[in-house]
Amino acid sequence: TGDGGGGGVRGDITEIKHRERELAHKTSQLEATFDNIDQGISLVDAELRVAAFNRRFLDLLDFPHDLFRPGDSFEKFIRYNAERGEYGPGDVDEQVRERVELASRFEAHRFERARPGGATLEIIGKPLPGGGLVTTYSDVTDHKSAEAELFAAKEQAELANRAKSEFLANMSHELRTPLNAVIGFSELIENQVFGPVGNEKYLEYAKDIQTSGQHLLKLINDI
Repeated sequence: TGDGGGGGVRGDITEIKHRERELAHKTSQLEATFDNIDQGISLVDAELRVAAFNRRFLDLLDFPHDLFRPGDSFEKFIRYNAERGEYGPGDVDEQVRERVELASRFEAHRFERARPGGATLEIIGKPLPGGGLVTTYSDVTDHKSAEAELFAAKEQAELANRAKSEFLANMSHELRTPLNAVIGFSELIENQVFGPVGNEKYLEYAKDIQTSGQHLLKLINDI
């Protein structure tokens, strides 16, 4: 009976060790994923302490790796930013107070922030049950640059289209004015409004001029 009990204990210990190894392996996988994804991630707890973050978070926001540790206050990160001018000119204490107060509401948020070096970050925060926030940081600089280029190209195309429309309108007006005179006078000659034309050939020419003028007017209208 004693041996049977001892075997049961050893079996339980073996099972516990197996589960510990599995947990350690899964934890290691999770940490590797956390540190190697392209987005920065930070986790702020209900006490406004940065409970966890990955290397990408530090890199994107240009935080020194040796200065910040999990468990540091959220205010420490904000103050570091404010003191180096990340939020622009202004009173540092006021900038810190405003942002800490906003974070303490644990509200969902999404916005873009242009960093002094020219990079643009998309920041998305989502509240956690019981308080706290998980926030992701994505570098959207290339995307914003592509958007700006596309907008510029669209503006160029619209300018070119307006220039083309103005050119066609001006050309149409400039051509119609003398053409209407050509058509009108040839019609007067053909109909001999001011008296008979001495040579019948002139009437034929007047008819040809009017026909050609009408054809040219139709082309201008189509254009």
